[in-house]
Amino acid sequence: MDKNYPEITRQTSANMRKPRNDIPDAMKGFAALAQAATRDGALNKRPRN
Repeated sequence: MDKNYPEITRQTSANMRKPRNDIPDAMKGFAALAQAATRDGALNKRPRN
């Protein structure tokens, strides 16, 4: 597996361009969910199995 995280991030962002344009409301909702889940105190940062 490739570990070039900057490149993985660039590719992921490029791949998300079409859904952001095609279904903007759903993608905005997904982004809001991700932001809320990663806010300090929202979820335990300790990984769970």
